[in-house]
Amino acid sequence: MRMRESVGLALLFAALLTACGGGGGGNVAAPTVTAEYAGPPTAERGAQIFEDPGPQGTPCARCHSLDGSSLASSYTSASGPTLLGISERAGSIVPGVSAEEYIRESILDPLAYLPEGWTDTMPKFYGTTLTEEQVESLVAFLLTK
Repeated sequence: MRMRESVGLALLFAALLTACGGGGGGNVAAPTVTAEYAGPPTAERGAQIFEDPGPQGTPCARCHSLDGSSLASSYTSASGPTLLGISERAGSIVPGVSAEEYIRESILDPLAYLPEGWTDTMPKFYGTTLTEEQVESLVAFLLTK
């Protein structure tokens, strides 16, 4: 009976991690890219991906606000920094790194520039689940914020 309970708890835990986007660091198996979500890079497409990336992963809007608010209580305890004013701030965060480069690298390699005071909670799979065009669309969108 104990074996059944252990297996049941393990399956429940795995289901919860999957449903929550992996929680601390995106260690859940990465979703796959589908042609249905492909398209040319545009800020409008980036806005759509920010809100709902489809099977490519957790929406950016789940943890990052665009209005300066914290989303910790709304969606998850793993809130990321607000992206309000990111287009103005990003170019001055790391000397010699442009706003465009900073935003792109933050999507593809979230640990490259971990903001002070924040922990490693962003999923790491966007470099393999989003197409280059989708990443460019997100960057174009965030450069308008």
